[in-house]
Amino acid sequence: MDKLEGYSYALDIGYLNLLSTYIKQVFPNIDLKPEPHINSRITVWKRNYHSLFEILKNTGVGLDSTTKMIEATDEQ
Repeated sequence: MDKLEGYSYALDIGYLNLLSTYIKQVFPNIDLKPEPHINSRITVWKRNYHSLFEILKNTGVGLDSTTKMIEATDEQ
């Protein structure tokens, strides 16, 4: 996995090909492919990240680093 560290364009096709090769070397009997398995995980992550980003950019909303929960002040 050393080849993947510091890789700056993590979502392009070259990364997925490199990841596929690595998976085949480490887990030869697993049928895990970048498309659709890894791409679908990336899509879900991006959607969730965007939702969280939209929530956290509102005033009075923050992230508690101790409990790892979203906190909001009640302004009603």
